[in-house]
Amino acid sequence: MWEGDAPEGYELLRNLGAGSFGRVFAARRTRNGQEVAIKLLAAPRDETALLGEVEACARLNHPGIVRTLDWGHTRDGRS
Repeated sequence: MWEGDAPEGYELLRNLGAGSFGRVFAARRTRNGQEVAIKLLAAPRDETALLGEVEACARLNHPGIVRTLDWGHTRDGRS
């Protein structure tokens, strides 16, 4: 499937969709079995800008907005 794309600690289950920014997958956290969605970016991004976006999203708390749990890199170094 996409095993080589999975960030450490996650198992990709299926492709949910794609756009110009990247692809979104249904995934499972290996440590606790929690089902999550993971966005893999299509191209390298400025790490500082990306971290700022992740931190801003993590502060949001609304039932209509997906909660940010984690961020990191794939085994090959992509965000």
